[in-house]
Amino acid sequence: MKSLKQVQIYTARLLIRTFQSGDAPCLYQFVRDNETQLYDTGPYTLRSNPTIDASRQFLARLEQDRLMGKWLWNAILDKQTEAYLGHISIMYIDNAVKRCELGYFISMEESGKGYATEALEAIVDYCFGSLGMNKIRLRIKRGNEASIRVAKKVGFVECGFFKQDFRTFHGTLVDMFYFELIREK
Repeated sequence: MKSLKQVQIYTARLLIRTFQSGDAPCLYQFVRDNETQLYDTGPYTLRSNPTIDASRQFLARLEQDRLMGKWLWNAILDKQTEAYLGHISIMYIDNAVKRCELGYFISMEESGKGYATEALEAIVDYCFGSLGMNKIRLRIKRGNEASIRVAKKVGFVECGFFKQDFRTFHGTLVDMFYFELIREK
């Protein structure tokens, strides 16, 4: 598999860039500040960042995944202040079919300000343009109405609903909506 280049995308208000090893303290604090919300939507992130040292190890693993072309995890930063607002990842990259899945999370303190929509639009453009993807998928937990609104605003279409398709931090199986966006030719 071909390694993925580091991302650095500027939008009107955001800088979206690949996580760096020096981001561990900031990532650790972000996870602590958003722990309650991550129980349902980000159990892997929550489990992988119990300490700053664990966050460093987590980012090192993600860098290896990037170099192997499997995963690209990016920070969403305020373009002016570089304050950490959230993250957006490109995962499950299938170059044979030219599809991938995206996941995103904005801190509860910053939600409702349009950052998720702005970041998702930018990463969709990157996936279709720079990565040459043909299809992008999202999985969204039933009840996450804010994320469903973001997906629809960016142009994603609901394509399925799967019962007990995702395991939360506490082990509960939850239902997931699937959305997709196919590149226009």
